[in-house]
Amino acid sequence: IIHALHLSDSTLGYVVLALGLGFPLAVVLAWAFDVNDGRVERTPALNVPHRTPLLTLVLVGIGLATAAPGITYYFFLRKPVVAASIAVLPFVNMSASPENEYFSDGISEELINAFATIPGLRVASRTSAFAFKGKSVSVQQIGTELNVGAVVEGSIRREGTSLRITAQLIDTSNGYHLWSASYDRELKNIFAVEEELARSIVHALKSRLVPSEATKVVRPATADVAAHDLFLKGRYFWNKRNLDSLKRAIAYFQQAIDLDPSYAVAYAGLADSTALLHEYGSASLAEVAPRARQAALKALQLDGTLAEAHDTLGVIYQYEYEWAAAEQESRRAIELEPRYPTAHHRFALLLYSIGRTTEAVAEAETAVKLDPTSLAINNILTVSLYMNREYDRALEQVRRTLELDPGYPLAHVNFAKALLAQGHFAEALDHLERAGPLKYPDRYGGDLAYAYAKSGRRNDALRVLRELDQRARREGITLAPARAIASLGLGDIDRTFAWLDKAYEERDVALREIKCDPVYDAIRTDPRFARLLTQLKLK
Repeated sequence: IIHALHLSDSTLGYVVLALGLGFPLAVVLAWAFDVNDGRVERTPALNVPHRTPLLTLVLVGIGLATAAPGITYYFFLRKPVVAASIAVLPFVNMSASPENEYFSDGISEELINAFATIPGLRVASRTSAFAFKGKSVSVQQIGTELNVGAVVEGSIRREGTSLRITAQLIDTSNGYHLWSASYDRELKNIFAVEEELARSIVHALKSRLVPSEATKVVRPATADVAAHDLFLKGRYFWNKRNLDSLKRAIAYFQQAIDLDPSYAVAYAGLADSTALLHEYGSASLAEVAPRARQAALKALQLDGTLAEAHDTLGVIYQYEYEWAAAEQESRRAIELEPRYPTAHHRFALLLYSIGRTTEAVAEAETAVKLDPTSLAINNILTVSLYMNREYDRALEQVRRTLELDPGYPLAHVNFAKALLAQGHFAEALDHLERAGPLKYPDRYGGDLAYAYAKSGRRNDALRVLRELDQRARREGITLAPARAIASLGLGDIDRTFAWLDKAYEERDVALREIKCDPVYDAIRTDPRFARLLTQLKLK
């Protein structure tokens, strides 16, 4: 009956308490008042001659016995009232073409973003929800892992301009359906379908403390269906986070903008994808920064409340060592979207770059709370702890990250860095060799050479350095930070500074870690290091 009526645990508690206390209250009133001929007259001094003391005691005893279950349940057995919480799992693509997966993923992500704007509703992040994509996991387990009370799941079938969406809301405590519906629509205004779907789910959640849904949940970002479709493709490839996918994302975002020049979030996507070319590829900062900044500023010109655009602009300022401007943009992004985990992630990176490592740890912890299954966000907490020289906590955190994905290369690299800082060279080498850092030569190839050198395996360190030299010549890049770290491990300080100067000349993003990274402790007293910090505006 409770589930049929959609009673929440809180509602049930009030019902039981009311029933439990109602009878004894009636007894007390009957004891205190005489009821005669429809008139209520107070008995003087509560002296009730009409009832015997024994009958009064019996009635009070019955009342207390009736109240006991209600009081016990309400104060001791019922679950504490918490804000409603949901996870939107990626909708299954039921279209004939597997290529429509970008569309089902995109709709799922837009619903997550829409729910995240509702006060009082805690929503699992995209990364956390999408971690269960394609996996056969019970909703109870999902509820436990993501700490949510309900799950939204469904499917999308798209054939031409016809669209069929099925969705259901499931209670994670018992697996019961709270609501389900199907929508057959023409793909003329997908935002209207999303709004209808979101409102139905919010209505079903009202008994779980979600406030009124009077305001619009889904805010259309464009009136052009084709532009929106291209935007979803851009987001799909942006989320893959590799060089080829970023290039495809840029192309789709640009096509969306060509169709709708006022499409602010498409400009934000273009800005972020372009900026990331510097981190995920060999594109120089001079090449990508002006284009990324122009797109971010255009997005903010169209919509100054876009947290994503402020966040990306902050990243660009980090690349250019404009730390104050970067902090201003990061704080603005968090102010606009406090539950946007990427903004907290990037702010943590900024904070340890400028030496505020304790603050960085706190910010990274916030990001992990918002997105507990994101590998990148768990990794930034490891790095923040490492930069704060909390090596034992860093090792503990990286172990949690490896539980999420034992093969995650960055986790092994940062595991090794924390071990190296403690002098555990052999164990550090084991993790570096498992990570295969030469797959990421512009960042981590030097760490392997450094670890070999510190372990007394100088010939292996020289071999890795030669491989870096050969790859740099072959691909027409310098790999300056990696070669600097390798040279440092080998004790060649002059060559270390030569490569660091080259990295500064190229405005390499890796230099933003130099202020606090323990690996540079051996050269901190060198005047050349102080000069470099001054150039980086970190002193």
